[in-house]
Amino acid sequence: MMRLEYERILGWGIPIVCILTSALTLNAKRNEFIEASAQRDEAAVRLASTRQEQLAVASQPQERRFAAVDGDKLEETRFLDDLRSRAAAAGVTVIGWTSQTTTYGMEGETKLTDKSLAGLSKVSCNLTVGGSYVALRRFIRDLSEADRLFTVSHIDWRRSSNATELAMTLGRYVTNPLVASGAAKP
Repeated sequence: MMRLEYERILGWGIPIVCILTSALTLNAKRNEFIEASAQRDEAAVRLASTRQEQLAVASQPQERRFAAVDGDKLEETRFLDDLRSRAAAAGVTVIGWTSQTTTYGMEGETKLTDKSLAGLSKVSCNLTVGGSYVALRRFIRDLSEADRLFTVSHIDWRRSSNATELAMTLGRYVTNPLVASGAAKP
């Protein structure tokens, strides 16, 4: 009868455990590498997209480079999403908003103050936000540091025991290809 020799079991068991541990470690590191590669590829795609957007901006006339974004059906949705994310990052709550569009260069609309404004629409948003005073200041600072041009006017601060409320008119500029083609000629 063969008796168990613990030294043999240990002699085979320890290397098997080491091999399994190293295989699991290699597999985990391989998965981390694949995930890091996917994140790098995603970042490269975002960078290429950003560079294309920058080239598109650079190809526009100087007057419109940073003043306006391309107008489409989703522009206001993207603007509101951006506004909400900026508000959340600053610790501010969006209480209410309304918007009104003024198109430059169309008959019956605001007269041009500058020929370079033909085909642009100014979208004014009456915005009310609430939060702490410091958070509201952070929100305004974040808007002023944005890549997009925002005009802020009619600022009204209201303080209460619960929070501070800020009402303002926030303007943004949008290009409209259909408006630009029908705009008044100089």
